[in-house]
Amino acid sequence: MKKLLAFATVFAVTLSSFGQLADMIDLPEEMGAEEPKYTDEELLRSWGWLLAERFNLKDLELNRTEMDWISAGLLSHVEGEEAPTNLRDSQFAMQEYFAKREVTIRSRQLVENRRKEEEFFDTLFGLPDVQSLGTGLFYQILEAGSDVRPDASDTVVVRYEGRFLDNTVFDSTEDKGPAALKLREVIDGWTQGIPLIGEGGKIKLFVPSKLGYGDEGRPGVPPASTLVFEIELLKVGLPEDPAAEGVNVFEPSEEDFVE
Repeated sequence: MKKLLAFATVFAVTLSSFGQLADMIDLPEEMGAEEPKYTDEELLRSWGWLLAERFNLKDLELNRTEMDWISAGLLSHVEGEEAPTNLRDSQFAMQEYFAKREVTIRSRQLVENRRKEEEFFDTLFGLPDVQSLGTGLFYQILEAGSDVRPDASDTVVVRYEGRFLDNTVFDSTEDKGPAALKLREVIDGWTQGIPLIGEGGKIKLFVPSKLGYGDEGRPGVPPASTLVFEIELLKVGLPEDPAAEGVNVFEPSEEDFVE
């Protein structure tokens, strides 16, 4: 909600700060000496892509016509035209528009994701290699690992990949390196599932939304999302020098906790 409500205000601030980019980039002394790696079109399209990512436009589910309206607004500003509305007067209306739009989108996502979750877990019952806990967590032990197992109060070092039911990867340590985290500071599905294996073990967790990010979701995770993780438990306990071992220490934010 906060991200969408802030869209109109923050977007203008970002555009107005464009002139500060030159001060932030270490430009070469002789510009133009080498053949450009990218065309102007590629760079500007990439900048547009970054703006869309920064303001989470994908989550607004804008259609082509609506994107054309946004593009027209950008063009009118660039060409020195007045804003189509009195911005001071229309600010509340913009916030109300995005708030209503989010409520509509979230309501639909909740219904769809709950249905998909129920159908998905129905397919897991009876599979020979898949087990479950009374909490609703389903899991598949790929490698049991050693006898050194964590409990819910431990810090662990893991590699992992998280996917939605459509197989889209939403989080991974592949490019970031292993993560060190406290099991009491992660989603319940992890707190319950990771202690089922020992060091060197691998597990696949099928996490219902109530053990993940719930009906609220979080940035990048829609409400009522079922999550599928493949996790490798590298170590129980925090390394003496995490940075030297290429381990990233996880610092949870408020969005990582689900009430």
